[in-house]
Amino acid sequence: MGITIKLLGVEMSRMIVSLGSADREAIELTFRLHPMAIIIAIILTLVTIGISLLIPFIRLRKVTAIEAIRQSKEVKVKRRKVRVSRLTKKLAGLEGTLATKYYKVSSSKYRVTVVSLAMSMVLFIVTFSVSGMAKVIV
Repeated sequence: MGITIKLLGVEMSRMIVSLGSADREAIELTFRLHPMAIIIAIILTLVTIGISLLIPFIRLRKVTAIEAIRQSKEVKVKRRKVRVSRLTKKLAGLEGTLATKYYKVSSSKYRVTVVSLAMSMVLFIVTFSVSGMAKVIV
């Protein structure tokens, strides 16, 4: 799917660039894909799928058939009281209170979310800057 979108992008770029030039056939944009890139992509996909299948398999190997049917050890819930300040309750309401409790209870998931959002923003800014520099060079 990515390759077809790339080909469509090349064709659209060719059409846009050719609008401004007098000689429409003089502009030639080609899309080349090295076979090694396809092989590496396939290998990485298979490794990722293998790892994602291996982790649940290791967990399931430790569980007996009766325990799997009962599902008694699947979810372990620990009750603990999580306090939220009155200011948060007044300013953010019910939604803010629930969000604050969730972040306090599962802080590791919260950190992962924040780090992934930060990395996404950094990659977006870098890509935007590089594309801006490419326009200046051309």
